[in-house]
Amino acid sequence: MAKLVIKCPECESDHIYKKGFYKTKWNHQPVRRYLCKECNKWFSTHTTRETFKQHKPHVNNSLFKLLCSGVTQRRAAKILGLNKNTVPKKLKFLAKIAKQKHKEFLLAMKTSFVQFDEMETFEHTKLKPLSVALAIRGKTGDIIDINVATMNAKGKIAKLSRNLYGTREDTREASSLNVFKTVKDVAKENITIISDGKKSYPNIINSIIPHAKIEQTSRKSENGELWRLNHTAAK
Repeated sequence: MAKLVIKCPECESDHIYKKGFYKTKWNHQPVRRYLCKECNKWFSTHTTRETFKQHKPHVNNSLFKLLCSGVTQRRAAKILGLNKNTVPKKLKFLAKIAKQKHKEFLLAMKTSFVQFDEMETFEHTKLKPLSVALAIRGKTGDIIDINVATMNAKGKIAKLSRNLYGTREDTREASSLNVFKTVKDVAKENITIISDGKKSYPNIINSIIPHAKIEQTSRKSENGELWRLNHTAAK
């Protein structure tokens, strides 16, 4: 069995010495410490871990499940015994890990059928509307990419929104372009993209995936071409 060679994470030298232990606060287990003789840096077996410097890494999996189940951040903090300010920090950490896992997932994906649409939501008030561009694999519902864009309020609340928050930058087209760039990476030559009847979609799609077959449908169509996308979004 080959001997495990430990190298300094700073200079990658193997000229290191064991320098005792320290105990983690969350499970009180001893962790080996080392000293690099080349760069004089201290490190441990936990230094290169994704959870390095986290005081409660053991709650990450539980918090991930709660947040994915629609539990609010404050309620998740109460359930897990965390400070309410800890949850947003861990949410960013979990999002980073999820993004990397999703990239790895897409490397193995090739599809010939994609559904795309934009859905509207808002930031803490309807006076700050958002548009969520979503592309999924039509047959399985797997999410290919999702991107959030800012937009201006419409209708009766448009004037009030401008008075309180000013004119918001409309980034919907850039958001859709980013989603279709990801779709291009997983698209087969015979790719078919189904969307609703928005007039700007064909130009956006053709600028990124010129060989794509585009089918536009009404949201209220009886044959329900966008049912899979709406079902994925609802989940």
